[in-house]
Amino acid sequence: MPTVKKDYNKRIKSLEEELVRKQKQIDDLKVQNIVLLKTALKNQAKKLKN
Repeated sequence: MPTVKKDYNKRIKSLEEELVRKQKQIDDLKVQNIVLLKTALKNQAKKLKN
């Protein structure tokens, strides 16, 4: 039985680490999206002026 518990604990730890990685990816993508949106808005404003 202890082996099963150990395996579960390893799996849980692995999933927690994956969750942290995925959350970091999400945060990075949010930043990229904001930058792209600002760039698009700036370009659109330039087009409207011309």
